Amino acid sequence: VRAEKITNEPGVYSDPAWSYNSNRIVALKGDNRSYDQSIGPNAFGSTEDIVWVSPDGGNANFIAKSSGRGNPHFVKSNDRIYMNRGNGTLLSIR
Repeated sequence: VRAEKITNEPGVYSDPAWSYNSNRIVALKGDNRSYDQSIGPNAFGSTEDIVWVSPDGGNANFIAKSSGRGNPHFVKSNDRIYMNRGNGTLLSIR
């Protein structure tokens, strides 16, 4: 697998997930300084945004603050993004 740049927006991107029909990539995005200054592997998550980007490239479109949610993923339906909280709770957002 080869990394490919799909946005020019600076930041630290993690946990990319492709929608079921592959028309969007959802990821967590944070700034470099917060990432560098985080005190542990999960401390950075509180400052991240949930964003989507077209697989063809373009802007990172803001969806919501992550607020401790992670592991974005899809099921066969594309109308919801499923995520987990730190305690394992599964939730969905539109």
